[in-house]
Amino acid sequence: MDRHVIHYSDANNRSDARSRFLVTMFCVPGQEMLVLVDDDDLAARAHLRVSGPSPAR
Repeated sequence: MDRHVIHYSDANNRSDARSRFLVTMFCVPGQEMLVLVDDDDLAARAHLRVSGPSPAR
C-alpha cells in the first residue's frame, strides 16, 4: 500500500517567541526520500486533504 504525505503546513502562532519546526522522514532503502509531485497530482488529491479554520493572526 502506498502512503504519501502531500502537504503539511504550520505557522508560528506565538507572538512572544520564535518557533522552530523539526521534520523526521523515513523511507524504504533504495527509494527517494522526497519526491515532488506535479500540479495535476496535487489537484487530484485535493479531496484527501483535511481542511479547517486558519489560525487567528
